[in-house]
Amino acid sequence: MDAPPALREFLLTEFGSPARRWRGLVHHALMLRAVTRVGHDPAATRLLVLATLFHDIVYDATRSDNEEASAAVAREWLSGDDFRRGRVIGRPWVKL
Repeated sequence: MDAPPALREFLLTEFGSPARRWRGLVHHALMLRAVTRVGHDPAATRLLVLATLFHDIVYDATRSDNEEASAAVAREWLSGDDFRRGRVIGRPWVKL
């Protein structure tokens, strides 16, 4: 999936932050590699990639609402015409 340049820059900035030791670029790159090798159909793979990209986009170990806050960020980015609405995989009650 080709992400729009602004989204790509946002994700790289967020996950490349020095504060992200455990949930940074390496973590997400490994997850994306695994997700794209699972062999799902293209629509399912696309949803898994989006869920992977936005999981823990908001991450603060002192808070308990990271998933909900991450879903809100995903909604902002994915609500445009470039993306279909879907679900955040793993938290079925957090809908995009």
